[in-house]
Amino acid sequence: MIIANLTLDSLCSVIVCLLLISLLSQEAMKENRHFIWMCIALLIILLSDLFDWWLDGHAEYTVLLYLSNTVNYISGYVIVNFFVRYISEFLQDKKMMKRITVLFDGCFYVSSAAVLMNLFFGYFFSINAMGFYERGSFYLGSQIYPALSLLIVFIIIISSRSLGRKNQAVFILYPLLPLAGILIDFFANGLSLTYTGAFLSILCIYFYIHVERGREMAAKEKEMMEDRVKIMLSQIQPHFLYNALSTIQSLCHEDPEAAERATAEFSEFLRGNMDSLSQDKPIAFEKELDHVKHYLAMEMLRFPDKLKVEYHIETSLFRLPTLTLQPIVENAVRYGITKTKKGGTICISTQEGPHAYIIKVEDNGAGFDPEAPHADGRTHIGIQNVRQRLQEMSQGTLEIQSTLGKGTVAVITIPKGER
Repeated sequence: MIIANLTLDSLCSVIVCLLLISLLSQEAMKENRHFIWMCIALLIILLSDLFDWWLDGHAEYTVLLYLSNTVNYISGYVIVNFFVRYISEFLQDKKMMKRITVLFDGCFYVSSAAVLMNLFFGYFFSINAMGFYERGSFYLGSQIYPALSLLIVFIIIISSRSLGRKNQAVFILYPLLPLAGILIDFFANGLSLTYTGAFLSILCIYFYIHVERGREMAAKEKEMMEDRVKIMLSQIQPHFLYNALSTIQSLCHEDPEAAERATAEFSEFLRGNMDSLSQDKPIAFEKELDHVKHYLAMEMLRFPDKLKVEYHIETSLFRLPTLTLQPIVENAVRYGITKTKKGGTICISTQEGPHAYIIKVEDNGAGFDPEAPHADGRTHIGIQNVRQRLQEMSQGTLEIQSTLGKGTVAVITIPKGER
């Protein structure tokens, strides 16, 4: 019987240590703190129980046996107390659980004090002259707190509607398995299954709740990222329309023929790129470039003597987030080329590196600080918006170097293999 108990305690201790390592390495420490303390308390119980069985029958270690058994009893109360706090995080009625937690705290302190007093009176357990553990006359009294606590928790779990059936099925194992272990231990003196029951219940909770919730959190995070992208795109799309219509409106007064050509370009812009505007996933570079060409065609009609464009496209067989290149080009036009009297040239180039695709947008305009707000106060597409979408959708980066009076170079890097 001793060998069986030693084997069970050793195996359970190793697995609990692995669980703790896994939990402590997770970022969501606040969410797991009560469960972590449950695992720590269980580990202390298992180690103290292991220590008790190892020294059982050694009268020279009587004091140590008293201390280890006392720690064992109190740790059992601790794990129940933290489980109540843990389960309250999943319940909607926080006020009720707060009252129950206060009640459990009071019972915990009373029960722990009673176990400490046992060191002097031996009514729960004692170590006989041969160094063996013996249950006292009031041993059953030491089990009242954990047994009633587990029973109350059981009632809370089965009566709660906010937990959901799957969570109820898993959580209900915690009170049931240790209760079964307590009953077996009471009638089968010498066999220790209470802690094994607690271990199995914690193991089930870990694998279902934490692993499953980890997957749910990852799915929610992905969904939130997609929602952020949609929100950002919804902010960008009206800006395109506003910018194009402003250009046409301006040309209507200055050059009606140019306005007509700009209207045709705008029509092609809408017809060929409406799909890409609604995309929240990376699109082919060719589509993005086509979008940019329509935009630049309208701007060249507006600034025929100022704006020149050059293309050096070495590769186009990659994907990038929609509306990534166009905002950079727009900044080059609005805050670079058109801010100088003589105008300038925008050069768009691509090249394939060993690990990434590189897009460069260079201009010899006025230069600007990409992080500073523009002085004109108009609505504009933020550089940070582009950086964020590049990172979230393609693991890409955007680097901008600008020198006042000389121009700006924007470099977009798209790692290979990213979708």
